[in-house]
Amino acid sequence: KQLEKTILAAQGIDKVSMMQYMEIESETLIKNTLGLSQAGKAGAGIIFALAAASQDDDVYSGSAVKVFHDFLDVDIDELAKEVIEDTLSGIGASSVPSGDYPIFLDKDVFSNFLQAFSSVFNAEMVQKDLSLLKGKLGDMIASEKVTLRIDPHHEDAPMSSHFDDEGYPTQAFSLIENGKLHSYFHNLA
Repeated sequence: KQLEKTILAAQGIDKVSMMQYMEIESETLIKNTLGLSQAGKAGAGIIFALAAASQDDDVYSGSAVKVFHDFLDVDIDELAKEVIEDTLSGIGASSVPSGDYPIFLDKDVFSNFLQAFSSVFNAEMVQKDLSLLKGKLGDMIASEKVTLRIDPHHEDAPMSSHFDDEGYPTQAFSLIENGKLHSYFHNLA
């Protein structure tokens, strides 16, 4: 209720369209006839809020999500601020002429791009000649300011695990380091 009240109190916000709270727990057990035996537990909580604002006949929406391990660590006011800013930031926006522009991608947009293009990092796709990154290990594929690190043990990882779905131990690694392609995703299956 506090999150909804804080969002609705902001000038320009018309309504809170959706709010979700989830707690997820997972327990995995992998055993096989070759003696593999791995067990692990993971869990996280998720809070999501979507708000709407209008101007003239246009409606604008914005959202924010917070993944957490301990609800007491969630800053409700900060989450509300993110929803409000995301909602109001589109008001009055207009298209720009086509051209080359320096841009800044926020974490949500970058995450969407990464998800859309993640298959190019898949080693199987590279081996089948279906990835544009084939033969590019060690090459500059991004700005030297870009490092893309996968760390399944990071304290903020929502569902960290010490082994993957095949029972293989997980470890941190970089796909891109300082702009250079450092590795691919591998699958042992």
